Amino acid sequence: MLDKFRIDTYEKFQKLESLLSGVHHEYEDDYGFYRCFEFDVSDGKAKIIWFSNMLTLIKGDLEIWFYGADVNNSFPVNGWKNSLSLKNINGDTLGAICLELT
Repeated sequence: MLDKFRIDTYEKFQKLESLLSGVHHEYEDDYGFYRCFEFDVSDGKAKIIWFSNMLTLIKGDLEIWFYGADVNNSFPVNGWKNSLSLKNINGDTLGAICLELT
């Protein structure tokens, strides 16, 4: 479980990746440094692109820019077992995407 945090270092980007399932690296350079990965969500795949301190979640035609995230199970009323909550620069929730249904 992650607390709210800003994903402003490569190590934090890797920590976020480690909490998600079905991760596939879309782009990796010769040094093993990658900035984009695809992962499983409840209804298919989503992608996160990271650059410096800003991230973009891409799901179909939808793109959401965010600064931080946490993985939690705070949406049981929706039937979500786990979700990824996207945070703005102040740590407020912008939205959430279901990772796993109950």
